Amino acid sequence: MLYSERDMDSLHVLPLAVMPLQTGGLQGASLVKNSKLSSVIELFSGEQTGSGQIEISDLGLQFEALQDRRHPDVSLLSKLGQLRSYDVYSLRITLREERIPIKNQEFLRLSQTKQAELAQFMQRFTQSLLQKTFAPTPVHDDNEFGLELVEINQNDAAGDLSALINPSDPGIVYAKLEDLSQRLEIRLDDLPKFLEDFADINLSIAYYDNCFDQVMKDFDEFTAVVSRLIGSNETFRRNQELIQKCDQIDYAMSSAKTFIQEQLMLFDIQTRDFWKDVTADRFRDIEKMAKANHTKLGGILCGITVKMNSWRTKFPAPKKASPTRVAEFVMSELGEGIGNIFDAA
Repeated sequence: MLYSERDMDSLHVLPLAVMPLQTGGLQGASLVKNSKLSSVIELFSGEQTGSGQIEISDLGLQFEALQDRRHPDVSLLSKLGQLRSYDVYSLRITLREERIPIKNQEFLRLSQTKQAELAQFMQRFTQSLLQKTFAPTPVHDDNEFGLELVEINQNDAAGDLSALINPSDPGIVYAKLEDLSQRLEIRLDDLPKFLEDFADINLSIAYYDNCFDQVMKDFDEFTAVVSRLIGSNETFRRNQELIQKCDQIDYAMSSAKTFIQEQLMLFDIQTRDFWKDVTADRFRDIEKMAKANHTKLGGILCGITVKMNSWRTKFPAPKKASPTRVAEFVMSELGEGIGNIFDAA
């Protein structure tokens, strides 16, 4: 296998081994977003060797067959290069829209490690499902649904629900499942597939929520460092170009942050309402809203994640960072293209 779990969970890396390319020399390469948020081919990468990157338009310099701009690989890579994010949920949508096949469908799922990491984000979905379908009878206030809970396997957040509980009355459980299928306007036999799909939608939101939490921690750290440096340096305070660039970055990040928070909150509200009154229409609304925003959320998060990864790489010890180096980073690597993250995602 020419890709790793890290690749499966990444927002900005697409291993080309999963794509239908004819050029053998590209099988071990990846399409990645660089610090300028452009898509480039990474031919090799390592701590000792660094990252060997080449523009898609320059592939003919490396591979003779790709000098022909009509070559299928050039056309495919050009399409893939226009995607805003390479996370699995965005890819599912954009690859289908572009009618681009993929060699291994399993790649379009988060790794088992990431799913286990997101188990805590999935608890509300799991609890709601248990309460709606597996609760035998109301008993008393401290255990409203009469569930006998057992330990959850954190390595299989969407695993067999029968392993999660021991219902005291299987007949009532069956009746509840039958009622749920009727409300959803599906056959009882189709309910497991529905629950799997619904769990995956919830997992996608949990994934974006998790990515958002991680990148905002880095951005808050970056903001604190820049504010401290500007506040303590008279030269930087008088540098209007630097101040304007910092304002531009702050505005772009604030816009992105507001949009992401609003979408996550809207999804939370809709899912809460869904479990209060389960209907097929409510589910379709949730599904439509989630999938409609996958590429937008993925694009925004990919952009700011790449920028913050660059910050982390350049400044592993931010408190010891040189003010001049930080200012140069803000003006060039971080500031370039960041204004387009929200509008163009």
